Amino acid sequence: MHRPRPLVLRSGALALTATVLAFLGQAPASATTPTPSTSASHSPAPRAVVPGGIGLRVTATDGTPVSGAAFTLTDLAGTTSATAITGPDGILAFPELPAGVYHLRQTATGSATVQPAPDRDVVVPDGVTVPVTVTDPFTPASLTVHLTDRAHQPVPGAAIAITSSTGKAFTLTTGPSGSAQASLPVTARTGTTYTVTERSGPHGAPAHSKPIIVRAEPAGLIAITLTDTTTPPTTPPATTPTTGPTTPASTDPAAAPVSGGRPTTRPSASAAGPSPSTSSTPTASAPRAQLAHTGADGTTWLAGTAGLLMIIGAGALSGVRYRRSHDKPGKENGIVRLSPNDPETAP
Repeated sequence: MHRPRPLVLRSGALALTATVLAFLGQAPASATTPTPSTSASHSPAPRAVVPGGIGLRVTATDGTPVSGAAFTLTDLAGTTSATAITGPDGILAFPELPAGVYHLRQTATGSATVQPAPDRDVVVPDGVTVPVTVTDPFTPASLTVHLTDRAHQPVPGAAIAITSSTGKAFTLTTGPSGSAQASLPVTARTGTTYTVTERSGPHGAPAHSKPIIVRAEPAGLIAITLTDTTTPPTTPPATTPTTGPTTPASTDPAAAPVSGGRPTTRPSASAAGPSPSTSSTPTASAPRAQLAHTGADGTTWLAGTAGLLMIIGAGALSGVRYRRSHDKPGKENGIVRLSPNDPETAP
C-alpha cells in the first residue's frame, strides 16, 4: 500500500488557493459594472392630448328655443376663453377646450320677454364635449289694481287676493290712493291666467266687488279697477231743503164779536189811525222762474208774499171801516154816537 507523496498534496493545495484568490479578485470588478435595464428599452410613447368642448342649448321656461342669447366662457384665472351667441334653434358650441373647469355666464337674452339664467361652472374632461341646457325664465308681468267705491273714490286699506291658474295665491293691500302693485310670474309665452278678487274691505269689512280675470303675458303691463258697491261714498250727502215758514193768519177786526149785529163801541187801533194809501203799497217782486233745490229762495218768496197779503188785508179793512163810517148815521170821524133809545145803551 502506497502513501501519497507530501509534495504532490502541497502542490494541489497551492493550486486551489490560487484559484480561489483569483476568483475573489475578479468579483468587485464585475459588481461595479452597470447592467443595462430591460424595462427602459420598452417604455411607451407619451399620449397625445385631445381637447374637449361644451355644447349649449338655451330654452325658455316652456321649452321653446331662445335665439340671440350671448354667453361668455372664462377659466378659473378669470381669462376669457370663448364667447358665442345662440342661433334660431337656441344652440351654440364651445369647441377645442383644454380639460379643466370653466365659468359660464349669460350676458344677453336677445329678447325682452326672457331674463338671463344664473351663472354656472362646467367641468370639461379631456376629449369630451359636455352637453349643457340653460333655461331662461320669462320676464314677469306688472299688475296695478285700483279699488274705488260707488262714488269712484279710492278705498285704502282693502285686501286684494291674486290667484294663479295653478292655485298659488298671495295678498296685496291698497294704499292711501286705493292702489296696489304686484309682479306676476309668467310660465308660458302665451301668458298665465290670474284671478283678482277683493278679499275684504277696510278694517275687515265685507267685500262685494266682482272678481276680474286677467292674462299676464311676458313683460306685460296690466291695470284694472275693482268697484266696492257696499262702501258708502266719501262725499257728504246733499242738504235736505228746509220748509218755509207758514203764513200767519191775519186778524181781521171786522170779524170781532158784535152785539145785536153792530160792532162794539171800542174802536180798533187800525180804525183810529190814518188809512194807508193804496198807491203807496209796495209791489212785491215777481218770483224767480226757477227755485234752487236748497229751498232758500222759496223761503224768501213765501215771506214776501205773506207780507203783501197782510198789507192788502190791512188796506181792505181800512176801506171797509171808512165806508161804514160814511154810510150809517150817527158816525162822525169814525166815532159812533148812540141815541138814548138804543136798547144796547139802555140801563
